[in-house]
Amino acid sequence: MRDIEFERDTEPFINADSKASELELHGQAVVPAIQRIPPEILCEIFRWACSTGEYGAPCTRAVAGRFVRIAPWKLTHVSQHWRTTAHGDACLWSNIEINAEPYYLRPIDSDGNRDNSQPAVLTQDSPQVEYPLAALEMQLSLSANAPLCVIVRLKDRPNGPAHAHVISLLETLVLHSDHWKVLILVFETDLAVVKTLSHMKGRLSCLTHFHLCCKLDERWPTELRDIFLDSPQLQRLHIVGQHGPPILLPYQQLSHLDLPSCSMFLIHGLTAAENLRDLSLGMSNDDDSNPAALVEGIVTLPNLRSLLIYDGRFSQIIEAPKLAYLFVWSRISAALPLLRRFCGQLEKLEIRCYRTETSVLPSVLRLVPNLLELGVMFDDRNSVKTDETDGIEIPKSQIFRAMELSGSAEDICPQLTSARFTLTPDTVSEDWDSLHSMLNSRWDPGHRLKRVLLEPAVPLALSISTKFEALKADGLELEIAEPPN
Repeated sequence: MRDIEFERDTEPFINADSKASELELHGQAVVPAIQRIPPEILCEIFRWACSTGEYGAPCTRAVAGRFVRIAPWKLTHVSQHWRTTAHGDACLWSNIEINAEPYYLRPIDSDGNRDNSQPAVLTQDSPQVEYPLAALEMQLSLSANAPLCVIVRLKDRPNGPAHAHVISLLETLVLHSDHWKVLILVFETDLAVVKTLSHMKGRLSCLTHFHLCCKLDERWPTELRDIFLDSPQLQRLHIVGQHGPPILLPYQQLSHLDLPSCSMFLIHGLTAAENLRDLSLGMSNDDDSNPAALVEGIVTLPNLRSLLIYDGRFSQIIEAPKLAYLFVWSRISAALPLLRRFCGQLEKLEIRCYRTETSVLPSVLRLVPNLLELGVMFDDRNSVKTDETDGIEIPKSQIFRAMELSGSAEDICPQLTSARFTLTPDTVSEDWDSLHSMLNSRWDPGHRLKRVLLEPAVPLALSISTKFEALKADGLELEIAEPPN
């Protein structure tokens, strides 16, 4: 029966090969199968080949000299059919990156691998030479009117060899800023760059995502401080390094706002951000302002679902009735007001737990009985000193034992379905044993834990890893990440 099925399944291929051979005997050309792929399918394959996953956009990286050799430029060198197909798909050419950052790599060892024990060195492939302006112009032409994802990374000094050419690239690129959908700018404050970028003002009608990482000081031009007010579709905004005069933001239309190290003046507009769903807040290290003194009362964000706090001082001013996800990167004690307000509604919580705050972690977790996802990053440093009394350090094994399920009303987070633990180098075998017992108590078929990610700081001993592999063999979705180098 199997032989009959095999012959039936392979018959079309055998007949096709026979027909091809017959055509060749009569001197007729046979088109290879790969050339008979329909253009729409070939384009989809090309997009997968070029995709980086960032914002869902395909990546061509066509500008910096060392990137020109990769897809889709390389794809256009395969055949005339491929070239025509690639040139006809504007989406393939819609991601443009200008990268003038030095390119560092670790040297190669005798086995042909990167030697992580050696310091990274500047390579000859670093963008210190002229970039092909013709490639940029051609890519812009091929992108037609497709929305563009533009990435600009500039670390070259103003008087560096590539600086003048980078400015010419930017001048060409800004002419198409009315098609920019995503804009990522990473650069030092550079008057020539800022002046060139100023021409995009009033042209960002399609911009939905903006990521800015640069030092904005008193040299940031006044005429650019309201540049985002002319971006009617802007929804996602990420700003790092804003220490200078205020820039005006369209808070009322933003859905995602990321300010991990902002100056305090940026929080004034939060009262108008009624459509925010995701918010990250932090302050620069040299800013000792008190957020409560800069805003009047509590800032209520009615649609906020996700909140990341890098500085506990913000916990006093935020109210979010729909909050479901909270990430606390600051001292736990500083964020307690926030945890107490949202305790009954949180579904996901991630906490950074300093050495001197381990004793308060079990009591904090008891505040969130309905929690479904938990992440704990243990930090072997002491927490930042404040006027409050620091907690007492306790072994991690004691924390894990407190989290074991016993079926009583005192159980911590009994509905937990997903957990992630980032461990420190001082995690001992007793800690691992307690962690294993805790997971085993929650993995019992009568409980809900399904997924676990463990991130050890050092490789696990075989006796320890074997225990966790047994849980994995029983069906728990457990992953043990490779320790960092």
